[in-house]
Amino acid sequence: MKKFCYAEFALKGIEMKSINEFLSNLLNTPLSDDDDVNLTSAQRARLLSWGDQNGFRLDLKQLQGQFRISDLTGRNSSGNAGGNLNLFSPLAHNKANATKSRIGIDIQSISEMFPSSSEIDYSQIASIYSMYEIEFSKRSNSPKVTLTGLFSLKESLLKAGVTQVNYVDLEITHTIEGAPLFYGYDVSISHSGDFVTSIAIKRN
Repeated sequence: MKKFCYAEFALKGIEMKSINEFLSNLLNTPLSDDDDVNLTSAQRARLLSWGDQNGFRLDLKQLQGQFRISDLTGRNSSGNAGGNLNLFSPLAHNKANATKSRIGIDIQSISEMFPSSSEIDYSQIASIYSMYEIEFSKRSNSPKVTLTGLFSLKESLLKAGVTQVNYVDLEITHTIEGAPLFYGYDVSISHSGDFVTSIAIKRN
C-alpha cells in the first residue's frame, strides 16, 4: 500500500514538473507550482492541445479562471485527492454550444500564442489545427502569424454559431489566392504588428 501511494505521489510530481515547464515556456516567465495563472483563450488552447498530445487530460472549465499548477494535478474528477490526470475530462471546447448569433469577431496576440523566443513545435498543436492548416502555415511567409490568424478565425466561427466541439474540426481552407474559406460563412482575417483579428458572418 505504501509503495502504491509513493508511486502515485511520484507520478504527480512528474506531471506537475511537465506542466510547469510548458506553461513557463508559453508565458515566457518562470513559474512555481503555487503561482496564480491566468490564460488567454489561445494559451488555454495551446495547453489543452499539449496535454492531449502528452496524455494529460485537463479540465477546460478549471483553466478558464485563475488557477495554480498544483490545482491541476491535486484533484480527481470526484474532487478527492489524487494524482491521475487521466481522470480529467477529455479535450473539448465547450464554447461551441449552439448560439443564435450570426456574427463572430475575435482578436489574438501572436506573441501570446507563440512566444517569439521559441520555435513552433507542431506536435504540440495537433489538437488545434488540421494537417492541411499546419502544412498551409509552413508554406506561408510567417507561420506564427498564419496559425494565430487561423485560431482567431476558429474563435470567430464559434461565436457565430458553428457547433464543432474541437478546434481541429474547424478546418479553414483557402482560395487559390490564399483567402480563408469556411462553408456557409463569410470570413476574413487581418493582422498588424502583434495582433490578428478575424470576423465570421453566417450566410442566410
